[in-house]
Amino acid sequence: MIFGFFILGLISLLGLLSFVSYIAWWYPLELISHFRVQYLCLSIIVTGLLLLFWWQKVIKVKALFSISLWLCLLVIILNAVEVIPWYFPHSQQINTNTEKKVRLLSFNINVQNQQYQDIVNVVEKNNPDVALFVEIDQASVDKLKPGLNKLLPYFFKSPGGGLALFSRLPIQDVRGDTLNTDNYNLLATIKINGKPVQLIGTHALIPFKRITFHVRNRQLAALAKFIKQEKNRSSYLEILI
Repeated sequence: MIFGFFILGLISLLGLLSFVSYIAWWYPLELISHFRVQYLCLSIIVTGLLLLFWWQKVIKVKALFSISLWLCLLVIILNAVEVIPWYFPHSQQINTNTEKKVRLLSFNINVQNQQYQDIVNVVEKNNPDVALFVEIDQASVDKLKPGLNKLLPYFFKSPGGGLALFSRLPIQDVRGDTLNTDNYNLLATIKINGKPVQLIGTHALIPFKRITFHVRNRQLAALAKFIKQEKNRSSYLEILI
């Protein structure tokens, strides 16, 4: 009996965390919204334990088993509908346009990563036309540029935000811009298939602390406002995060 109530309590907690993730818009509750994959995996594990305990007759009360099982399935579905679409193409990714396709790469290299040749190898393997590097400092730039110059000769590093753009295509009107917030974004225009395409590269702060939570929110709000203004001008936009 005790195992049955343990399973019920555990899946109830996962269900509460999964549900509150939809309405946790303030600090620090908002932090629990970042663990959808973990909630999904844990709920599948708990469901497996529940079935094992029932099969081994550790749980003998049918009503307790039925309630727990239905709750497990509900939590799995609740998180699966959020997580599974991440691994399938979005409708805007399915494009029948016959024009030459352009490959964009967004690469968070981690500011402590010093495996520069491995980074170059990843870029060469993916062969992008444009690559945004995130969490990159000047020392990393100096190490990477010699290996990337031939493939991506055009380059710009934002004065802040740890952002750098490498491109096979000429970069126009490029700048680092805070958009009146506390963190930099990289804004660039690149002509693709004869059309000017505006690229926005950004790296929002981790909202682990109250101050970074508010800085991130201000940055995302400023980006949303900027993107809306640019769309009203009929610009082509690509956002790299």
